[in-house]
Amino acid sequence: MMAGDREGKNCLHWAAQFGNAKSIEFILSKLSSKETRERFLALANSDRWTPLCWAVRPFEGGFAVGMRSAKTDFAGTVRTLLIYGADRTVKCWWAEQGASD
Repeated sequence: MMAGDREGKNCLHWAAQFGNAKSIEFILSKLSSKETRERFLALANSDRWTPLCWAVRPFEGGFAVGMRSAKTDFAGTVRTLLIYGADRTVKCWWAEQGASD
């Protein structure tokens, strides 16, 4: 379930990017231990972004807008990631600027 794509994004990254709080809750509840959850919460993709980085930078556009089956909940997504142990001090990297605060 946690295999990454060619950019290193797994289902947790994708669910966070699109504000799927219920999916985040489901995914994290299925991981076997606190250590495993924390490892995937801290896992950055090729852009050096963790799931929390994706959640705080919502994606509202694109072709999938009309195809969503669930309402987006970015605040709930961020809250769930933090409850499960996401590092709130993580730096989200911008290619042109370096790390953001």
